[in-house]
Amino acid sequence: IVALDGIVLPNDENLIGGVCTVTTAPPTVGTHFCIQRMIANGGIVSVPGSGGSIYFKDSGTTMSMVLNSAGGAMLRQPDGKILLTAPCRSTPAATTTAFCVARFNADLSIDSTFGGGFADNVARSSYYGLGSSYPNAIALQPDGKIVVAGQCPQGGTTTVMCAVRFSSTGVLETTFGDLRQFNPVTASGFDQAKSVVIATDGKIVLGGSTTKVAGLPPQTVKVSGKLDVSAKGAKGKGGTIQVTA
Repeated sequence: IVALDGIVLPNDENLIGGVCTVTTAPPTVGTHFCIQRMIANGGIVSVPGSGGSIYFKDSGTTMSMVLNSAGGAMLRQPDGKILLTAPCRSTPAATTTAFCVARFNADLSIDSTFGGGFADNVARSSYYGLGSSYPNAIALQPDGKIVVAGQCPQGGTTTVMCAVRFSSTGVLETTFGDLRQFNPVTASGFDQAKSVVIATDGKIVLGGSTTKVAGLPPQTVKVSGKLDVSAKGAKGKGGTIQVTA
């Protein structure tokens, strides 16, 4: 397992989420979302009935590659279900990655109701034609919608902070933002969102790094994803970035 994130459960057990490589079936040979469960003292909890210790999301053949090279985050919903995001490719021939999300039930079985209609129950963003996108953070809105933030390509050598939003069942919200992303800062280098939270007023707050302005504060955006150039700092000069509804 290549660990991407971890959470502590209310019973003090730990869940380590990441990507696992399978070389001998079952499950299907390839790379998969996976979770390892550990008790408070660090001992590994076995998967009931399997003899192993890894809970797999078997991606089958419809999503052949979940990458462990960059990105990834994990979140526990109020109902106990676990969201895990990582970059992935839909086919072996794909040359770029998208934001992908799998959801596990509270018992760590895969949630077969999730995925926005994809046969492998993995929700995914559209591919952004300029290159690969990498998810670094995930947040849950009060209405159950899922916001995933990270970095998206902006030309051959630059990246920007970006985010996508899914419904509570994993359907990509195609009306959110511009090209399914919002771009708070004009990129001049390697810019990325590393955290995302939902403010009490519904705004989506991205935190991360940018080569545009040293020490730029977290970027504050409204819910729908259009850049408000009248907001203080909208040109990357400090303050906050706001996105109009």
